[in-house]
Amino acid sequence: MPIDPSGPTVIASEWALISIATAVILARLYLRLVLQRRSLLASDVFMCAAWASAVATASFDIYFYRIGIFKPGTTFDLAGFEGTAEEAESFYKLYYFANYPFYVTFYLSKAALLAVYLQIFPVFMVKRRRFLWVVIVYVAMGFVITILLLSLSCLPVWRNWTLSEQRCTVKSIKTNFEISWVLNISGDILIFILPWLVIPELTLRRRLRYSLYATFLLGLINIIFCVVRFAQIEQYGGDLVITISLVELWSFIDACIGLIIACLPSLRPFFNWREKIQYYGQSSGQDSKGDSSQNSRRPMISLDPEMLSQPSNVHLSEDMQRRFSVV
Repeated sequence: MPIDPSGPTVIASEWALISIATAVILARLYLRLVLQRRSLLASDVFMCAAWASAVATASFDIYFYRIGIFKPGTTFDLAGFEGTAEEAESFYKLYYFANYPFYVTFYLSKAALLAVYLQIFPVFMVKRRRFLWVVIVYVAMGFVITILLLSLSCLPVWRNWTLSEQRCTVKSIKTNFEISWVLNISGDILIFILPWLVIPELTLRRRLRYSLYATFLLGLINIIFCVVRFAQIEQYGGDLVITISLVELWSFIDACIGLIIACLPSLRPFFNWREKIQYYGQSSGQDSKGDSSQNSRRPMISLDPEMLSQPSNVHLSEDMQRRFSVV
C-alpha cells in the first residue's frame, strides 16, 4: 500500500514549492531587468505564464481539501469520502478541469527552455538548430495531442464527472494518462539532450564549462520525479487503491520541479554577473604586441551583453556571444 500524505501536508508542500518558484522567477526577472538591463525575452514570458498555471493548479487542491477529499484513505473511487453526492460530482468535475492548467505548466516550462536554446544555439550549427526545431515541433505536437486526448477521448464531456454508469471507464482514463506521460517524458529527455550537442563544441574556460554542465544536469532531477510519479500511479492506480492526496502531491511536485529547473539555467550569471569571462587567461593588462596578436584569435564572452569585447578577427560573431550570454 502506498504512503498516504495528509491534506495539510499536500497543501503545505505545494505552496512551499510555489514560494520557491516565485523566488526563483523574481530573481530571474531582477537579473534580466535590473542587472543586465535587458527587456523581457520570450522565455521569461513563458516562465511567468507557467508560474500562473501552477498557482491555478494548486488552488484547486485547496477546495478539494475543504470538502474532505484529502482525508486519509480516500481513493479515486471515493472510498472513504464522507461528503454528499453533489460534492463528489463537483470534485470529479473540478479535477477534470484542473488537468488543463496542470499540463499547461509542464509545456510552458518546456517552452521557456526551448526559447532559451533558440537564443544560444549558434546559427552556423545548422544541423543542431534543425534538431532543435524538430524538438520544438515534437513538444508542440505533444501538447496538442495531450489536450485533445483530455478534451475528446470521453464524449460527451460530462461523462468525465458523472456518478452514473455512463461515467468514463478506468481503462480509458489510464490509457490517456499513459499516452500523456510518454509525450511528456520524451519531450523532457529531448530537451535535456539539446545543450550537450552545443556546449562541447564551444571554446570555453574550464570553470565556465563545468558550471554549465552542472546547471543543465539539474534536468535529470525533473526526469527522475516524472518517472517516480508514473511508477507510483501505474503500480497502484489501476485498482484505484492509490489515494487522491498521494497522486496530487506527486503530480504537483513533478510539475513545479520542472518549473523551477527550467528557470535555473538563466540564473547562473546572477551569482557572478560582474565577472568578465575571457578565454584562457586573456588579460586586459597585456601590452605585448605578440600577446595581443595571439589573444586576438581567442574570443571573449561576457555574462553581461553590454561588456562584450571583440577582436577584429574573432571567430565567434558578436551575435552568437549575445545569444550565449542569455544562459
